[in-house]
Amino acid sequence: MSVRRVRDPASLLAWLAAAVLLAIPQPARGESRFTFQFFGGTAWNVPSTLTVRQEGQPDVSLTAHWETRPFVNPIYWAVKASLETRSGAWELMLIHDKLYLSNGPTEIGTFEVTHGFNLVTLGRSWPLGAGFSVRAGAGLVVAHAESTVRGEYEGDAGNLGGGYELTGPVLLAGAGWQLPLSRLFFVSAEALVTAAYARIPVARGDAVFWNVAFQGLVGLGVRFGGPLP
Repeated sequence: MSVRRVRDPASLLAWLAAAVLLAIPQPARGESRFTFQFFGGTAWNVPSTLTVRQEGQPDVSLTAHWETRPFVNPIYWAVKASLETRSGAWELMLIHDKLYLSNGPTEIGTFEVTHGFNLVTLGRSWPLGAGFSVRAGAGLVVAHAESTVRGEYEGDAGNLGGGYELTGPVLLAGAGWQLPLSRLFFVSAEALVTAAYARIPVARGDAVFWNVAFQGLVGLGVRFGGPLP
């Protein structure tokens, strides 16, 4: 019932970015441009089944209600790097989502994934005109969780360089809109649906669940390169 620990999440993201650059077909010079966006936002989580398995104890299963609490530190945020072409864009995205279990039974004192429930996806978007686009992607969840189950704590409080776990896959779909502010800068808004599976460590066991969330993002972007012909 173990999960894979990520000792250095920054290195993982660097390796993913390098893999993306090698995997994406490179367009001819002058036929692409690069953008970077930073977002704030929030998420609404669909209630889902959470099962906590602990060695020597009966399983605890419940319909979990999750809260995001986007403005409680650490805050909710997202970043996206895109390579735009005439036909669409390749997008590498990180959503720093957060999960707080709000209806834990007596066996579960706390269950939080707040540093965060990180959704790392590679996707593709397609323009619809008038600044609108649709997108889809897939990737992995890298989570930093803390929990207390039957009085036993599991986590890595105060050590944000460790305690990250590679917990499962994630799928993403949605739509977005961009409004240019100048040749370089633009504002954007996105509505996304994410579906992620996670297996999170707890004391002497693990917790498994699906998380389906509606993500709402508003951001500022910068564009490198002139308009596509």
